[in-house]
Amino acid sequence: MKTFTQKYIGLLALVITISSSANAQQCTSVGANEDWCFNMSTSQGFYWTSNIIIDGEQLEYNDIIGVFMVDSSGDNICVAWSHAEYIVNGFTIFANGNDFITLSTEDYPDEGDIPFFLIYDSSSGNIVQLNEINIPPYSNNSFLMLDEISIITTYGCSNPEASNYNIQANVDDGSCTFAPEILLTPPPIEFTNGETVTLMSRQDLWDYGVIYDADNSLEELTFTLSINPDEINLVWDGGINSNPTVSAVSDFIGTTEIQLCISDNESTVCASNIIIVYENAPEEEIVHELNNPCTSLSDYNSILLDLNPIQSRGFVEGWNMFGFPCKEPRSASETFSDILNDVFIIKNNDGIFYWPEFGYDGIGELIPLEGYQANFYNSVGDFIFCDYSIVFPDVNIEGCTDCDALNYNPFANSDDGSCVLNQHQIGDYIQGGIVFYVDETGEHGLVAAEVDLPEMYPWGCSGNVISGADGLLIGTGLQNTLDIVFGCSESPIAASMALEHEHNGYSDWYLPSFDELMEMFNTIGNAGPNGNVGSFQEDWYISSSEFENDPTNVWGNNFSETFPNPGGGHKSIPNNIRLIRSF
Repeated sequence: MKTFTQKYIGLLALVITISSSANAQQCTSVGANEDWCFNMSTSQGFYWTSNIIIDGEQLEYNDIIGVFMVDSSGDNICVAWSHAEYIVNGFTIFANGNDFITLSTEDYPDEGDIPFFLIYDSSSGNIVQLNEINIPPYSNNSFLMLDEISIITTYGCSNPEASNYNIQANVDDGSCTFAPEILLTPPPIEFTNGETVTLMSRQDLWDYGVIYDADNSLEELTFTLSINPDEINLVWDGGINSNPTVSAVSDFIGTTEIQLCISDNESTVCASNIIIVYENAPEEEIVHELNNPCTSLSDYNSILLDLNPIQSRGFVEGWNMFGFPCKEPRSASETFSDILNDVFIIKNNDGIFYWPEFGYDGIGELIPLEGYQANFYNSVGDFIFCDYSIVFPDVNIEGCTDCDALNYNPFANSDDGSCVLNQHQIGDYIQGGIVFYVDETGEHGLVAAEVDLPEMYPWGCSGNVISGADGLLIGTGLQNTLDIVFGCSESPIAASMALEHEHNGYSDWYLPSFDELMEMFNTIGNAGPNGNVGSFQEDWYISSSEFENDPTNVWGNNFSETFPNPGGGHKSIPNNIRLIRSF
């Protein structure tokens, strides 16, 4: 009997033999159509077990022990293989690790990773999975002890993505079948009560990649559509090229669901879509004006939250599809932690999966807007993927929050009292019109509409003196206008149309006094320093100022000249009207 020292020397000799054989890729054939290949790494660990027995028979030299990991794409990758050579009263299984030097070893086990073993049984030609053994985590330059391995061959489907997956199977017998898949969930179906909506046919769903089945043709699949008949009328004969139609029952308004189920001979997969029925026209999409210079960062954040509400949905028992709606990546384990007992498996479009029952997470983080498939043990309702739609940094930015100030800071969410009020300039376009007068503070003044009233109107009440409507100075135009409407019952006249006028979002327009009319002519009319920026016609314009104690004439000015040409205009003759307002 060999002593422990003799055994250790024997193992050391084996290590030296393995290490010295490091060269190019090493491959071996396992069965007729499969090869196991690996690249030797400078990082190696060793597992030792006293015996490996399959169906009562000890492994022989022609049997091959393979060590595997799952790579970043979800595929099995061989990190080592060796013949089942019984040395020093046991079997030594070596495994290459990630040495962080050789690019080809990047998917090999790091310290603490747990590989899995496959055995090629040369006598039967089977590849046997060692499912029920406790494998210690990989460690470089270490000998890791395994219990004696004794397994009984169990045939079945060993692919966890198959609908007939057998968790007990350790030899795949090629019997795996795969459930039909619904790959996309269309947007909600929206219509008004009284409308009929046409849906996609079975052939359309297949051609556009909405549905798929790896085992069956479209003709071999069974389709069913389910709705609540008290809410929705469904018309469909089930034909491959037949388009279902839906309409609301006469008194139904609200939200409901339509469910599509696809079945093959062994499994069924279902997905639901939302139906929204409106009483009249559907509510308009939320529209936010984003080009307003007064929109602050806080306003933008509020708009984004309005446009991105927290998402929730339900899942049916069996296969489902979902798009991850959160705005930040989130781990699959954290996302589904509250319903973990209901989750069988989650997989992405690359076939990489999260399998909580066995603690395997190949997905890691769920990516915003990417699609996933999920298989549930039980149905789940009103599931919320995340308790936020957008995460904003919690910061306090001080500054001027008054949009009318010269130093307005759109990023500030806390006013620090530093605002410097805007000093308006002649010709500026603000508050619905063109600035033509600014008072001594620079904060207030008068603006003129950029266009005339669409029609000419008379001043009105010719032959009558209107009490109070003879103010000439800047600042008297509004009172003149009010006095005219109060003292003159004729309609329509210039003053009444001014008070009724709405323009550029403002409804407080009025007729200019004589001095206000002349100020327009001298600043934004033909006599202005920059010419006729107010786009006045070369014609006569009237003011709200009546000649003092004159029942017939009012003050006006000819805007066709480049110098002032004031005079009287008859109350009964329609004239051009340019309205003003104060700010």
